[in-house]
Amino acid sequence: MITLVLTNDHLFGCKWTNSNNIYEIENVAYHAFSAPLTSKIADENQLNHQISESLRLCSEDFEFSGETVQIVLDDDLLLQDVIAVDSSLPAQIPNHYIKWHKEVTLCDSHEKYAHCVTERPSQMNEQHVTYYPKLLPDILKLSIRELGGYPSNMTTLSNALIDGNTLSSSMIVFDTLHGYVIYGKTPIGTFLSDLKFLNGLPKFSNWAGNLDIRDTLFTPEYPQEKINVRFVGSFTDNKKSHWSNMSYFEEILNTDTIHWRDENQKEILDYEQTSKLIELICCSDESITANLYDSSNQFLYEDDEDLIERKKISKIEKTEIVEKKQKKKRPSPILTFIFLICSIGYIVMNSESLIKFASQFISPEPKVTIQTVTVDPRLHTIGNLSSANLNFLNIQLGYDLSMLKSMEIEESSVTIVWNDIPDDIEARFNSTLSTNNVNDDEIFISSLQIVPDMKNLLFLNNKPIQSWIHYTYKQFPENESHIFQPIEYANTVYHPVTIQILDKSDILEFIKWLRNGPSNVLLRKSIITQQPDGHLSAVFYISLFDLG
Repeated sequence: MITLVLTNDHLFGCKWTNSNNIYEIENVAYHAFSAPLTSKIADENQLNHQISESLRLCSEDFEFSGETVQIVLDDDLLLQDVIAVDSSLPAQIPNHYIKWHKEVTLCDSHEKYAHCVTERPSQMNEQHVTYYPKLLPDILKLSIRELGGYPSNMTTLSNALIDGNTLSSSMIVFDTLHGYVIYGKTPIGTFLSDLKFLNGLPKFSNWAGNLDIRDTLFTPEYPQEKINVRFVGSFTDNKKSHWSNMSYFEEILNTDTIHWRDENQKEILDYEQTSKLIELICCSDESITANLYDSSNQFLYEDDEDLIERKKISKIEKTEIVEKKQKKKRPSPILTFIFLICSIGYIVMNSESLIKFASQFISPEPKVTIQTVTVDPRLHTIGNLSSANLNFLNIQLGYDLSMLKSMEIEESSVTIVWNDIPDDIEARFNSTLSTNNVNDDEIFISSLQIVPDMKNLLFLNNKPIQSWIHYTYKQFPENESHIFQPIEYANTVYHPVTIQILDKSDILEFIKWLRNGPSNVLLRKSIITQQPDGHLSAVFYISLFDLG
């Protein structure tokens, strides 16, 4: 048996045997790519060359001929989500929802990805959706066959580890450079997330799964049975203390089931890579529910459009002819919008909050208008105010704000409340505030100096609304965002957005993005607050405008 793990940057794996549940690793291979795979996922020739060459190099480390080969995709090649589908949902809507979600989240890259749907039994009628580079399955199968191997299945790391654990409540925790990666399941659903601890408190990012699990995990209020935890990596007692504080976490010790034919082979891989391989080998006897070689996993239910596409795929599989599929016609935006409106009442989307709210109001095919048209005459004024606001914030966040209580900027008005007014207050505001100041004890009120035409490219640097949403969702996944009903005024459509950011470095990064990013993203109001623990938090009120 051969198990190979494919990441964005390298391929590693081993050849192993199983004798009475004692797994022996014979040989190990590791080969780095010349360029990230995601940079080539739309170029079939380049991707095929990269993968086939790496597999050929692996075949020099161990023989493929006659061996069953399992391919596991690491998470850096994937986008994943876990959704709950109401049992009364009309049959076709989940498919259209999943396809639409892919378009919104992956934006211009959505046609380069296929998706796989894994049904998981739980109280939530749960579906684990994996979006993966669509050219990979055929290229991998052919390359493995050319080396004489048998391509048995292609799955993802999270699916393999979740499916491979037969316990009803379990979690696997990987130690990473900046925190942990967790995969788990409970009676109320599965979950996967990045995790780190700040001041002893858990902070999740890229969470996929039931939000009820996230909100109660690592709290005394967790209502479920014990969770069996397997720690994979170099865990110190200090790292394990976060789990030991909760009585429902029960550590499972690694059993001595792995033997190495040659101890020197251990040096080829780092600790994390070796840990992943060992876990995959130990759970390899369990059935894989998400085999990406099986095109039928792309559909929850069948409708006419699905049946036509499945017949095409089935014909290609049976004849083993590799050909470029005809580019699939994108669904009508009107039909997509109708399905979205229907899906709001039925689908509980357990992704980050920004995408959840965006799904209600953003069309999959926005218009980006650059020609001269009749627009809201206030637009340039709003752009100038936005630039002044951002410039002021950027300067003030460079000062010591330990004495700050709050700072609110709306239009051109600035209101600052201090615990104790700093000595250098005049120097802080000389270049950005007018002389019309009101200073009453710890309250400082003034107005911004507005420089005309500070934002003069309003119609030359517009970006699709989805691109802005995708960037915010990826860069600030731990912060809460809301998109409200669009407002139309003078042939201009505004999408009001609020985003709360809880870390100063993220606040600075977000301001930088607003200053240098798309010109159709305007800051309307901002509130900076000093928290009791000394950390800054910010709430930004944004207008994303689109021209009607």
